[in-house]
Amino acid sequence: MGYKISSLNSLPLVPGIDLYVFILGRNVWAEGWRKELEYNFNKLAKEIGSSAVIVAGHDGTDLINELIKVAETNESLSVALNLEQHNETSLLLLGAHPNNFTNKDLALVVNEKHIEKLFGNMELFLNELCNFAKDRNEKFLLKFEDKDQLTEKLLDVVDLRPNLFGFGININGAINKFRSWRRKNA
Repeated sequence: MGYKISSLNSLPLVPGIDLYVFILGRNVWAEGWRKELEYNFNKLAKEIGSSAVIVAGHDGTDLINELIKVAETNESLSVALNLEQHNETSLLLLGAHPNNFTNKDLALVVNEKHIEKLFGNMELFLNELCNFAKDRNEKFLLKFEDKDQLTEKLLDVVDLRPNLFGFGININGAINKFRSWRRKNA
């Protein structure tokens, strides 16, 4: 499903839709990445599945200022959207309609640099986005997880106190990490 809207107020709340993909940025001259998104908008709307929707501003409207107001209760999303105001085009993935968005819902901002770095090209990214919209496989989201955050999680398990050979393993920490991973993947 896809919508071209001039305001968030005109975005319908449809039961069963739990992924909203917003194309952000002002579309004055469609070129580069924006051109690809605009050219493929109808295909994306079809391929994204029945429980997701792609949303773009109608006739060059940028929805980012309205979305920043929605995100005021989520500090990290608000900061990310404020930074994206200066980029030409980015995508925002929300796990709820903007009127029902909470801090517990999915919120991910990506731009062309992220996509090139993580996926190599736009086509692969769009295919994986559509697959994620249909099956909600977390492998897609894990690609965006900050590597520093992963390192911190690993360091929680390693115990750097004088132990056998100078370091040890925090068994309780490892067990807790394993249990939380298992709950997520069960």
